[in-house]
Formats: sequence, structure tokens, C-alpha cells
Amino acid sequence: MSYKLSKKICCPIERKHDIEIIQYGIEVVIKGLIKVVSLVLIGLLLSNLSLLMCTTLSFILFRLVSGGFHFQSYMSCFLFSIGMLSTLSLLAENLSTYFLNWTLILPSFSVLTFVILLVYRPLINQNRPYAEKNSVYFLLSIIYLAICILTTLLLISDSLEYAIAIQLAILVQSITLISKKQVD
Repeated sequence: MSYKLSKKICCPIERKHDIEIIQYGIEVVIKGLIKVVSLVLIGLLLSNLSLLMCTTLSFILFRLVSGGFHFQSYMSCFLFSIGMLSTLSLLAENLSTYFLNWTLILPSFSVLTFVILLVYRPLINQNRPYAEKNSVYFLLSIIYLAICILTTLLLISDSLEYAIAIQLAILVQSITLISKKQVD
């Protein structure tokens, strides 16, 4: 389907390379839409759509600047992503009902995320623009982490489940920076 659509778009061009690039772009958009629709449906089924979207947005934004582990197949990525994000949002919702010292626990999550980021640094795909400038991605990761910490501190008293969701999302994303090659 994406090949036929990309050929229609590239009809005046007729270069195989251009058709393949457009086909890839169409596939990325379609797969992204499938993930978004799936997340919205799951959020509606779990009655926590806004919390799931907060978790997802926190995870995705940090992943954009820090990179991380990639699965070999789309289906593995899809199933893991949907399951992990749904689980994190439910976990945040349930953890928020416990009367713990969240003003100490959540900053501890941030410190752990920061340590992982310091040790393992961003893992940027070599096909991304400026991939060779890891220091830029590292700086952006630190800035994003600081914004998350400030947001968490602002939300902690009024919307604890959202503060927990943000911290869980960035902590789990930072864990994807740890690759087997780096540990060995």
C-alpha cells in the first residue's frame, strides 16, 4: 500500500531512490498513527487517558533527546511500547494512593535518571541529523531532565499521579540507554 502511494506521489520523478524514501516516510506516519490510536483506545478502556498521554509524552520527549535501545521489528517495538506505557500509567495511578514521602522519592528517581544519563550518555541513531554531536543531545537531555524535575515539583501537591508518571517515564527511558555492549 505504501509503495503504491509513494509511486503516485513520485510519478513525475520516477527515481527508485525517491520512491523508497517517500515509502519509508509513509510507513513511519502510518505506524505512528497506529500507536497513537492504540494508546488512545487503551487509555479510554483503562479510564486514564490523560495520565497515559502524560506518561507517553514524557517518555517520547526524553527519548527524542537521549535516544536508546531499538527493537529489531516493528511488532516487538509496538507491543513493548504500548504495554510499558500502559503499565507505567497504571502504576503511577496506583502508587499515588499510597501516603509515602513523595517529595523525597520522586527527586530520587531524577537523581537515578541523571546518573544513568551521565554514565551511559545519549544513544543516538547514526542516521539522525547531528548524530556525531552527542554533546548537543547530552545537553538537551539535561535540560529536559531539569524541566521534568521542576514540573514534578510543581505537580507533586496537586496532581501526584502525574508527577509520578513523569518521573517513571523518564526513569524507564533512561534505562533504555543501557546497552549490553556498554555494560560488558
